[in-house]
Amino acid sequence: MTDNTNLDAMASGGSPHISSATALGTDHGGGFEIPFAKRQREDACDESAAKKGKMDMNSDSELLKEDAAAPQADFNKGSCHQCKSRRAIGDLIFCTNIVDKKNKHCRKKYCEGCLKKFYKEDVSDPSQRTNWSCPSCRKMC
Repeated sequence: MTDNTNLDAMASGGSPHISSATALGTDHGGGFEIPFAKRQREDACDESAAKKGKMDMNSDSELLKEDAAAPQADFNKGSCHQCKSRRAIGDLIFCTNIVDKKNKHCRKKYCEGCLKKFYKEDVSDPSQRTNWSCPSCRKMC
């Protein structure tokens, strides 16, 4: 039965008989080709192990990812209030001014570059950092 006769039989209310070759696909001489077939992944077991955290950590790419993530986690701990650039905690100067009655301090942080450039302040001396009010608390920002 051809495809046209199958369509004619369906249009007239009949039930066409579809051969297994037609149902599976077409024969191109080298075997049947299955249209829209899902491909199975060869590494399906590896993916399930990776999701469960049972992956072997000896591969080079995995080790490189871990090494690259460690310094970045320490680096991006805070940002400057003025320029908004992400910096390490040691590069930022924290305001120590107490803002309200509940002894909460100001949470603003500034980098040394912005303090020198915009406010002409030199806070390179560590003793100045322990008791320092930011430009925002001094109404200069």
